[in-house]
Amino acid sequence: MRFMTLLMSLMAVLSTPNALAKEYTVDSDKLTIGITLQPYYSYVKAVVGDKVNILPLVDAGFNPHNYLPQPNDLKRLSQMDAIVVNGIGHDDFALKVISAAQRDDLMVIEANKEVPLLPALGQSVGQGAVNPHTFVGLSTTIQKVYTIASEVSKLDPDNATFYRKNARKYAKQFRFMKRDAMLSLGELDTSGMKVATTHNAYGYILQEFGVDVAAVIEHTRC
Repeated sequence: MRFMTLLMSLMAVLSTPNALAKEYTVDSDKLTIGITLQPYYSYVKAVVGDKVNILPLVDAGFNPHNYLPQPNDLKRLSQMDAIVVNGIGHDDFALKVISAAQRDDLMVIEANKEVPLLPALGQSVGQGAVNPHTFVGLSTTIQKVYTIASEVSKLDPDNATFYRKNARKYAKQFRFMKRDAMLSLGELDTSGMKVATTHNAYGYILQEFGVDVAAVIEHTRC
């Protein structure tokens, strides 16, 4: 019980992004980086601070699993110098918008390109599919932040030291979070523990503590 309570607390932190503004103002004197999913706002903001505009491709509150691209998406994309994407199945709608824009000058930052990926579980996933929910993980989040800092540094080399320093500072918070969790668990033996979930999102955080997802229980429609 203590283990599951701790995991639920960690997942709540990882899944809750910083508050997004309802209206977005773009300073023309700054670079503008787009995001496709809400958690990436937190990552990019931690890296760039106030040196860069951050512009969501789609307003908060949408469902990425069934969202259909809208004309306004192309308009927003036209304001971006770069865009951070999940790229492994969670924001396919954005990849369609990027393709339609046909912008050779747009830097597409694949946040997960250096992340070791887990296979997706469940009857509804295709063969060879990977679990795209890397934002529900500590080590995966750290790696994505480093990737974002590295790519943004290429776009704005004058501030590269600032971006990399911020990335290390942000990563440190997650390392301490994992350390504290490990200390809290103490000598609890989780070697034989297996978990069944109702969503294919928790594999990354569970593997941090040596717990396997035995099954993903999916709702079926009669």
